[in-house]
Amino acid sequence: MSNPFPVSSRQQRDTEGTTIFVQEDGTLLVSCHTDFSLKYCWFQHPNGSQFTPVRLVNEDQPFWYTGEGLAVGQCGITFKRVTKQDSGIWRCHMGPKRQAGIETTHNIEVRVTGPLAANKREIQARIGESITLYCHTANGKRPLYYCRFLSPSYVGLNIDSSVTKADAILDRFYFTPGRNITVGDCSLTISSVHEDDIGNWTCAAIVNDDVMESSDVIRVFIVTESRYQAGIIGGSIGAAVLVLVLMGYVFYKRGSTILSLFKRQNPSPDGFSQRMSEITDVNSRSSQSSIESERDLGTRQN
Repeated sequence: MSNPFPVSSRQQRDTEGTTIFVQEDGTLLVSCHTDFSLKYCWFQHPNGSQFTPVRLVNEDQPFWYTGEGLAVGQCGITFKRVTKQDSGIWRCHMGPKRQAGIETTHNIEVRVTGPLAANKREIQARIGESITLYCHTANGKRPLYYCRFLSPSYVGLNIDSSVTKADAILDRFYFTPGRNITVGDCSLTISSVHEDDIGNWTCAAIVNDDVMESSDVIRVFIVTESRYQAGIIGGSIGAAVLVLVLMGYVFYKRGSTILSLFKRQNPSPDGFSQRMSEITDVNSRSSQSSIESERDLGTRQN
């Protein structure tokens, strides 16, 4: 069945979005844009609720449109107050102005956090390899008074951009190059992961002029060798079974061919029995004829 609405390639676009970190009880701005004029746009909350941005009329509105206008392809919505329940994947839907068809969509992940948030809350690691634990401010880039980390073995690290790889703490821990606490980055790179690095790490800092310290937790984990080896063994067994199946199929085909040739060159047991019966009948008739001839000869002599 054909689609009654002509759909351009750009209207089929369903793009992956970025992650927005916003502080609880603060305002939330979710936005998207495209390269063509829009007739309308709306947003779907992670719980399925739908919100169509409207013009800001008074300060009591729970949400309103934010952007330079639908005519230039911009769609944005600002919520006056955000809570933990607003975390999740939001979807922006955009309807083109000059062509009917499928809406263009854009996904945005919203994470409602404290003033300081872990960029990734779970990091997979391998012993001896390098990983980075990265925390930063929510609600944009705001300077930090300090940055610190606490390891799973309760070793505290006071760190900033002055700690480089060349003078790493304990020869393994240093501040991630290209980041700085002046723009809200609290980032630790571990050059070689050890067993005691596996577990929950805490990043902490005082953000801007806040009075209370803010923190978040990052879980570092590894794939155990037993699970890794089990995966290899399982794959090897699967490959061996496949080889056996293929070999059995080949032998079956070859066996069928050989059996067919054998049947052509050798009579069946029933045919062999029939031939033996015929030979026996001939021999019996020959013996009977010999006996009758001898009787006739004896009669003549008498």
